[in-house]
Amino acid sequence: MKWQNVLIMGTVAALIIALSGCGGQGLSGGPTRGEGDIPIGRARVSRGGTPAVRIERTGGTSSGSIDANGTVWAAPLEAGDAIITLTSEDPTVEAVSIPITFGAQQRNVFDAQLVTRGVGAVVRTIAIDLIGPMPIAVGQSYTIRVRVEGDNLNGAKPTLWVDGGVGALGSNDRLTFTASGTGEIRAQLYGVQGSLSVDVP
Repeated sequence: MKWQNVLIMGTVAALIIALSGCGGQGLSGGPTRGEGDIPIGRARVSRGGTPAVRIERTGGTSSGSIDANGTVWAAPLEAGDAIITLTSEDPTVEAVSIPITFGAQQRNVFDAQLVTRGVGAVVRTIAIDLIGPMPIAVGQSYTIRVRVEGDNLNGAKPTLWVDGGVGALGSNDRLTFTASGTGEIRAQLYGVQGSLSVDVP
């Protein structure tokens, strides 16, 4: 009886090793979160599946990972320009490409919405308003209101991000300014973008 238990335990251990693999892949088949990675943003997908994350910089390309809560993790980045691209394995879901300037604040700087390709969807304009105490100050929180004008959008929400490293995005489109500087709040849907410049003293 003991040898049967040993055989079962050995089989289970071998199965776990086979599933986890040796190439840095998790049980889900995607890249695992590395030690020291930080949450750079969130990704929401209108249909199932976990998107792949690619980060392009002047010096090269790296990847990120997404956990079960939709948090996007990546290694800390130097200040400067980058393009974050999120792609779904579902061909009906639009890829999202975020041209962003990283600065002092790198955590939670984007909220990506991977939406289903809309038949006949047309975006004409995107306008952004900031609602909260004025003048803007470090430590203050604001609500971002995005107004999208178009046709056949069927409730599709735009991707939001903050350029310049001046603030972090929370839930319900809340933005907290965390560093002084000049930045841009940007929103994009179906290839159309709107922006709002902000100066944080």
